[in-house]
Amino acid sequence: MTGKSEIIAKAEKIVAGSDSVTIAYIREDGYPRASTISMMKADGIRTVYTSTAIRSPKAQRIIANPKVSLCFRDGYNNVTLTGTVRVSQDNALRNDLWRDWCINHFPDGPEGESSCVLIFDTEEAALWIDNEGAEVKL
Repeated sequence: MTGKSEIIAKAEKIVAGSDSVTIAYIREDGYPRASTISMMKADGIRTVYTSTAIRSPKAQRIIANPKVSLCFRDGYNNVTLTGTVRVSQDNALRNDLWRDWCINHFPDGPEGESSCVLIFDTEEAALWIDNEGAEVKL
C-alpha cells in the first residue's frame, strides 16, 4: 500500500500535467454545475489557478458561493479537490498566467476588464491513483 505522502506526490504530478480541469460550483437554484476550464498553474494540490471571464455566469456564481470542487483525470486515476475560490483581477497575476491562446477569450489582453483569475485553495482531496484511494485534509 502506498503511503499518504506518495499518493499526494502522484496527485501533484497529475495536476501539474493537466491542461484542463472540471470545476463544479453551485447555481442560484441550488443545483450543481460542472464545467471544463483551462488550467493555468498549480502549486502542488494546495492551490490551483484558472482563468475565466469576470462577467460570466460561472464567475458570478463562484463569487456568490465560493465553495467548489475540482476534478482532474489521468487514465483511471482521479484527483478530486474540494475547497474555496478567490476571484482576482490583479494585473501582475493575470500577466504571469497569460498564455498566447488567452487572446482568443480575452481580446482586451491580460489587463483588460474581461478576465479574472480563479484561485482555488484546497481544503481536502479525494484521490484514486494506481488502484489506491486516500482522503486527505490539507
